[in-house]
Amino acid sequence: PRGMLPKRFPGGKYARFVHRGGIGSLLDTYRYIWGTWIPQGSIGLAFGADIERRRECFRPEDEHTETEIFLPIL
Repeated sequence: PRGMLPKRFPGGKYARFVHRGGIGSLLDTYRYIWGTWIPQGSIGLAFGADIERRRECFRPEDEHTETEIFLPIL
């Protein structure tokens, strides 16, 4: 889109999470990831950027929309 620039991310392994719901409940998914999944898991985090990906049909308030969250892992 106008005003945005492309960004390249390094290759590697990423854990993928899918948030189903609008932006208003996205924080709940992050709370689960950082508060439950990471502390209980045996996978270490790698240095790198967290990535959120939304499709062109994304609508912030639509409870049926999806956001993919990628975290770099070891």
